[in-house]
Amino acid sequence: MHIRIVYIFLLLNTGLAPMLLAQYKSQQTIRPVDLSMHVEKPVIQEDVVVLNYNLPYGGVVELKIYDKNRKLMWRNQYINVDGSNRIRFKKTSLRPGNYTLWLLYKGREEEIPLVIPKS
Repeated sequence: MHIRIVYIFLLLNTGLAPMLLAQYKSQQTIRPVDLSMHVEKPVIQEDVVVLNYNLPYGGVVELKIYDKNRKLMWRNQYINVDGSNRIRFKKTSLRPGNYTLWLLYKGREEEIPLVIPKS
């Protein structure tokens, strides 16, 4: 304990403290984390909509579907792994028309247009 007090005293009185603090801060690098996801255009296969996407890290993805009046039509959450992922849902719960898919992942949102054609 006594040695630490002497060391701090010497640092403060010799002017080395600001230099050591600057050196310490320069070694602390902040690396941005890439949370971007790559989302492909939805594909309609008979009565199923397939959405393929890639994630840099595993986590929870929330999918929301809104109609043209911004009314929430459907939503669900999925636990995904890093890399390639796929969501499949029945299009029979949606009438033909234009929709917007919102894919939410770690605070990021991806807006994807979806058109359900007439059968």
